[in-house]
Amino acid sequence: MELEIWIFASWEGSQNMAPKAVYEYPSMTSVAVSVDVTVSSWMMFFIGTAEGQLIKISMDKGMKPTCPIVLYRSNDEHPVHSKMILDPVDKKHIYLALGNQMKRVPVAQCGRYNNMRDCWLSHDPLCGWCASASRCTFHDECLRSTWITIPDGSVQEQMISFQVDETPSHEEIIVSVTAHLRVVAPEAPVFSCAFTTEQGESLCAGSENIAVFPNCFCVFFRENLPAGGLGVTVMISIDSQTSSESWNLKNCSLIQGKPTFALCSECVAAGCLWSFTQRICAWMPLNSYETDKQDTCQKYPSGLNISKPEIDSIHPNEISFYGKNYANITGKHLDHVTKIRIHGNNDCNLKKVPFQSRSSDRLTLHIPGGNKGRMTVCVELPDGTCYGSAVVTYRSLPSCDLLSPSTSWASGGRAINILGTNLQFVDWIEHMDPPQKLGVQFNSSNLVYYTPSIGAETRRNTTFRLKVANETIRCATLTYHPDPEFIRFTTSSSGDNLQITIEKKVDKLNISEKEMNIFALEGDTEYKCEEHKIEHSKLFGVDTIDCQILQKCNAKIELVKIHIGNDIFEVTGPRNMSYWIISIFIIIPAIIVVSVVVWIYLSKRKNQMNERLEPLGCDIRNEIRQDEPMETQETQCQL
Repeated sequence: MELEIWIFASWEGSQNMAPKAVYEYPSMTSVAVSVDVTVSSWMMFFIGTAEGQLIKISMDKGMKPTCPIVLYRSNDEHPVHSKMILDPVDKKHIYLALGNQMKRVPVAQCGRYNNMRDCWLSHDPLCGWCASASRCTFHDECLRSTWITIPDGSVQEQMISFQVDETPSHEEIIVSVTAHLRVVAPEAPVFSCAFTTEQGESLCAGSENIAVFPNCFCVFFRENLPAGGLGVTVMISIDSQTSSESWNLKNCSLIQGKPTFALCSECVAAGCLWSFTQRICAWMPLNSYETDKQDTCQKYPSGLNISKPEIDSIHPNEISFYGKNYANITGKHLDHVTKIRIHGNNDCNLKKVPFQSRSSDRLTLHIPGGNKGRMTVCVELPDGTCYGSAVVTYRSLPSCDLLSPSTSWASGGRAINILGTNLQFVDWIEHMDPPQKLGVQFNSSNLVYYTPSIGAETRRNTTFRLKVANETIRCATLTYHPDPEFIRFTTSSSGDNLQITIEKKVDKLNISEKEMNIFALEGDTEYKCEEHKIEHSKLFGVDTIDCQILQKCNAKIELVKIHIGNDIFEVTGPRNMSYWIISIFIIIPAIIVVSVVVWIYLSKRKNQMNERLEPLGCDIRNEIRQDEPMETQETQCQL
C-alpha cells in the first residue's frame, strides 16, 4: 500500500498552506519528525519501511524535500515497528525496532563524506564541513571553527551556480556566481573568488571583480568571448576552505536554431535563459529568479533524424540491493541509445549506466546496486533526451537458512536444496573446497545446485557462498562422506514381476529413493528397476533396497547398476532364489552319496587290511612260542 506524507504546517511569516503530499513511498510503517531550529530551519522526517529501511527526508521552507538518505538498511525484510523514538539527550540517534532486535541509528552519517563538496552534496542539514578538522561533522563537533553546510532557504542542485549577462553597452560580459552555502563561524569569514581561463590567465584582469558572500561578479570585454565559447574556472574561498567549478561560457545570443531538446539544454548549461514563449536563448538578466533546468527542455523533440526509442520491459524487474549483472531491456528502436538512466523519487540518486550489448530491440546492461525501493529506467539518446519508463525494484538480500540434505557423497552430483528468502537473486554458487563456480536452478522458493566431486573417500566439511552481482553472501557448511558401498543383490519372483533386493552398508548419507536409478542386466538386455523402496537397519549394519522389474519374473539377472549422482555402482550376486533352492537339493544328496561311497570304500579297505594282517600276526605268535615248552605251544597252537 502506498502511503504519503501530508504537510499541514506553516512556516513563520508565511500564510497557512493547503495540505499537500510532499513525499510518497509504497510501504511506510512509521514516521518521526524532528525540527532543530538551533542548527537550521529545516524539518526532518524519519521514515520506517516494511522492507526494513530507515529513510531521512529534509524539507526546506517551501516544503520541497531533499533527496532521501537511507540511514539504515537491513539485509532481510523485517518491517520497522510503528513507533520510533529520537534520543532525548543529544538528538543524534533514533531508536527503532524490527524483527526481534532494537537498533540505535545515528540521525546523520556525516563521517562518510571525505571532502567539502561531498559533504554538501549529501543535502543533509545536520552535516557540515568543519574547517579546522577538515572533515564532515555535526555542528556541535565544530564550535570553534568555520562550519560550512547547505543553505536554509531552499534545496539547491549545485553548490556553485552562475549566470551570464551583458552590460547595457553590450561591450562587456558579466558573470555572476552564487555560492549556495551556509557558513557558521566564530567570526565573519573571509570570502573571495578567482576566475581563470583554460590557459590559467585571470579572466577579470583589468576589470571589476567583486566578492560579497554569497555572490561574486566578474566583468570582462565581450571581445574576449570566442564564438565557440570560453572555458572558465571559478574558485571560491571561505577562510582556508576552497572549492571550484568549471563551465563553458557562451554568447547567449549566438545559441540559435530550431527549438530542440539539445538547443534548449545547451542554452541552460551555458548560464543563459531559454525563453519558452519566444523559443529563443537570451542573456540571463541579473537578479533573475528563473528556475529553468535542463529537465524542462524535455518538452522539445530530440531533433535527431531517428525513431523515438520505446521500452517494453526490463528483466529482471526485481533485484537485490547489490544490483544485477546481465539484465535485459527489450523494446523498439534501441539502435541509437547511448546510455541507460536510472533514477529514484524526485529525480534523486541518478545513475547513468553504459550498456554491454545493443540491438534494435534489446539492450544488455549491469544494473548497479542501490537502496531498497522502486527506480525508474529510461534510455538516453546522443542529445541527452531520455525515453521510456520501466520500473525496477530493489529488495533485500538473499538469505541462506537451511540445506536439505546437508551431506553429499564424495563423487558428487547430489542435488542440494538451499532454503531461504529472495533466492531468485542468486547468480551462481562459489564452492570453496575445491574452488569451483557452480550453476544454480531456481525451483519454487528453493535454490538447487549439484555438488562437485572432492576426489577423496574421507569425511570433509566444506563451505560455499552465494554470488549476487559482484558481492558474495556466506551460506552454510556441507559435509562430504565416502561414496555408498553396495554389497550384493538377490532376486525372487513377485507375481509377474521380478523383485531385486540390494544390500548396502549403513552410512550417514540418508539417500532417498528419488536420488537413485537402478538397472538390471540380463546378458546384453538392460531393464529399469521400478518402485524403489529403502529400509534402514542400523541393527545389522545393512540397509536394503527393493525394486521390481515389471513383467519379467523369469529374468536371469547377472549384474545390477545403480546410478547415483555423478557415479555408477555395479553390484554382483546370485542369479535368483530358485537357483539356491535347486542347488541345495542337488548338493545335499551329492554329499550324502559321496559320503556313502567313501564309507563303503573305507569299510572294504579295512576288511582287506584285516585279511592281510591275520597271517602276519599268526607268524609272529609262532616265533614267540618257539622259546616256550612244547606242551604250551601245542596247546596254544591248537587253540
